[in-house]
Amino acid sequence: MLKNVDINMYDDKDKELLKSFSKQIKAFQIDKDNYVLGFYDRKIFEIVRIKGNIDIISQVLEQFQHVIINVPIRDYDIQKIINSLIRHNKICNKNIKKTVITNRYFLTEYTNNLEMIQIHLNNKKCDGNIPSLKNISKKIHKNHSDKLCSITCFFDKKTIKKLKSFLDKKYKTEKGGIFKINNTNHEILGNIYQVKIDTHENGAQEDVDVISSVYNFHTHPYNAYISHNCELGWPSLDDLKTYLFSFLSYDTFFHAISTLEGIYILSVHPKCINKLKKLDDIPLHLENWIDKHLYVSKENVKLPEGKYIKNFGNVNSGEQFVKYMATKKYPKWKCNIFSMNFLPWKILDENVYTCFSIHFPKIKGKCHIKKK
Repeated sequence: MLKNVDINMYDDKDKELLKSFSKQIKAFQIDKDNYVLGFYDRKIFEIVRIKGNIDIISQVLEQFQHVIINVPIRDYDIQKIINSLIRHNKICNKNIKKTVITNRYFLTEYTNNLEMIQIHLNNKKCDGNIPSLKNISKKIHKNHSDKLCSITCFFDKKTIKKLKSFLDKKYKTEKGGIFKINNTNHEILGNIYQVKIDTHENGAQEDVDVISSVYNFHTHPYNAYISHNCELGWPSLDDLKTYLFSFLSYDTFFHAISTLEGIYILSVHPKCINKLKKLDDIPLHLENWIDKHLYVSKENVKLPEGKYIKNFGNVNSGEQFVKYMATKKYPKWKCNIFSMNFLPWKILDENVYTCFSIHFPKIKGKCHIKKK
């Protein structure tokens, strides 16, 4: 049954979620160990947290006309949920209104901004036509303009291990390198691109030269944290401007920064891509705006407090930095210049897919995807 939330009965992760959305969250609960939390709006119940027996979703479907399930793009989560629903004959082709890849939020186990599959279901009675996982994947729609291309990527486990190893204290300088991507056909996600390291090299103490490639990376090593007396290593102002220059000069679609807390991924926001591609260099008015509004000093930033920013609050994690940067729209174009993702090591180290999407412009109406 649908209940108002008593915050004291939940674990620490749920308490964090409930404090953030205290007025919007409702609980559909069987007992203290089996419940779902979600946003309730008249006839719609949007699930953002599943605790205990996943079969509870079937009971939620009996109560509401429209149920939205937000599932992080991680293999076992998706298959567990879909298989459970199929097993109880609660979903069929008639039930699935649409399936969308979105990065609106990520709240199932961690507060993050990773991409998710959003499954929209209705409560129509099934006619026995049960969908396969492959049929569900065909219903996935990606949110982007017809003028843009979009691909979903993930780091393979060897690449994650290598990027993390570059942060070892024995490496005194930054490292930089080039990624290559390979297309693979995934049962649920369809065409997805595996990201691997192609080449890498050492840079200066806190600097790596511009890398003229489509997908590349650099590191923020332990020494950089010591130099700035900080405990968070988010992208610097130079990182942002160097990436933007690479996008304009070398069609760099994404740049990753491996840090002690996780991997930051920089790309150009889809709403600004076509405006920027008309340019040969960063215009002075844009560079001045970036200098003034996107600079966040890391000097002396310590955890758990992080850095306090007026009208936002404390930036005390990679997730919070990404959320803060998302509030910064360039007034002249009314869009964010950068699209950012943050992948923490605690998720990357799991034996699952951890995905992100990048957008890039079409060339003569077609998507040309380079391997590196």
